[in-house]
Amino acid sequence: MKTPIKYDKQFNIACLILMIVTGILVVLFLICMLMPDEKAADAGGFVIFIAVAGVWSIPLFALSSVLYIDSHVYLKRLKKNHFIIPYKKKEYDNDLSRVPRDQVVENLYFGDSRIASIISVVFFAIFLVNDLLYLKTWLPFEPDSAKALFPFLIAFHFIFLIMAAVYRHQGNTDKYVDEVDVRDRRKARASLAGAVGTLILLGLIAAYSVATAHSMTKYVYKSKNGAYDKELDDFWKDATMEVTSQDLHDGKWNERITNTKNGANLSPQLSFSEVPGAQYYVIYMEDESANYWVHWYADDIHETELASGANQTEYDGNPSFKYVGPYPPAGSGEHTYTIYVYAMKGKPDSEFDPEFDEPWLRADYLYYDHLNVLSRGNIDTYGNVLAYGYISGVYSQKK
Repeated sequence: MKTPIKYDKQFNIACLILMIVTGILVVLFLICMLMPDEKAADAGGFVIFIAVAGVWSIPLFALSSVLYIDSHVYLKRLKKNHFIIPYKKKEYDNDLSRVPRDQVVENLYFGDSRIASIISVVFFAIFLVNDLLYLKTWLPFEPDSAKALFPFLIAFHFIFLIMAAVYRHQGNTDKYVDEVDVRDRRKARASLAGAVGTLILLGLIAAYSVATAHSMTKYVYKSKNGAYDKELDDFWKDATMEVTSQDLHDGKWNERITNTKNGANLSPQLSFSEVPGAQYYVIYMEDESANYWVHWYADDIHETELASGANQTEYDGNPSFKYVGPYPPAGSGEHTYTIYVYAMKGKPDSEFDPEFDEPWLRADYLYYDHLNVLSRGNIDTYGNVLAYGYISGVYSQKK
């Protein structure tokens, strides 16, 4: 039975040369990337050449490094097994049994199989812990996705236990020999370097699977609770609070709430349903016809009814109560002014100042990205808004 020579000295030298050349190009590429723009511009074509060459050199450098190390280890093992290191495979018809040696030894590295098996079990344990952490992280927030993806993660990561069993079986010297031994009826066992390389590659794939599971679950979670894939209609249809105003008649706002020559700049009378557990309420008014221009923002309301002109009476001078009535350009047609009321469990986790009396956030983004966030971190937890509602009407200023 012919035993192929895996590597020769010529191949090892070629890998070393390629590794050095591509390594230099990678270093030059990194230097060029760190150069100030003006110096890069002065270098001109040289920088472009290094940039192109460097991009191609990165994978070649990685590949040549791996092959150099693997071939170097293989040739060292040949020497330890008392073979003359072949310069070219074809000199010996690519048959290890034809390579001269001064002493016959076998299975010097059979212990590598046990080590590789242990390393495989360690890899499995590491990813098992990561799988359990994934389940612990997402089960409270996105249980359906967590329960669906967890079995796939576990099933895929069992490959490390399979590899452990394979490597342990290769320790049988009656059925396997080292890759630097002359083979008869026996098979070549994986070298420790080869086993570690295989496990690292599988580990990278496994790590990617865990990261992908986290990303997918986070996307689903934020699609439900955050602003992903949401439209304003989605937000409106989930409104449950009843909001009314005596300053709204037949869909039109009373002119006294406006900041025009005929208006009094009085904040509208407002009534809304009480929500159990709400510590306070947030009021938000915007012109939805003018890029969501903010006219009213009050974030420390504790009663469920506000009299008309509260901005000029009990809340006069209160920094948490800001109101500037509608003042659409004369002749610009009807503008839609919508007032939103949010029942809050507590203060949002992050402090923020709305851009008042100018275009700012649409009401649903205010809800998803700020008010409804209980805590921020790797996972933004939601549920700070217990309920919300809105009331909408139009106003136009004649020429």
